Amino acid sequence: MDTVCVGEITIDRYLELGRDLVGGISLNFAVNARRCGAGRVGLVSCVGDDPGAALALAKLAREGVEATRVATRPGATARQDISLPPGGDRVFPPGGYHSGVLADFALADADLTYIRGFELATGYSELV
Repeated sequence: MDTVCVGEITIDRYLELGRDLVGGISLNFAVNARRCGAGRVGLVSCVGDDPGAALALAKLAREGVEATRVATRPGATARQDISLPPGGDRVFPPGGYHSGVLADFALADADLTYIRGFELATGYSELV
């Protein structure tokens, strides 16, 4: 099934590890849909013009997710700080989400036209 995801691309900053990984609910859904056998998978979002953007776009290319509607804007790609306490699950510290260029994300007419070309659309409700 052809699937398009609309919403978040983030850089997940694992504080104790000093490591940044590509994430975001919409990017993760798109990647996993592709890995599970979805035919065509697209993502509608935006990234900044920082090193995190290059990481995100490279991941999408490696995973076979269309990024033609991922806009690059001046500023920072969204970031989520994550703490990993010993023996525990991930903790999202208060104030650890930095929306960056996603703060002004809005769908353009061209995005809506693109989305209509898919059988299934998913979206992150705070952004769409």
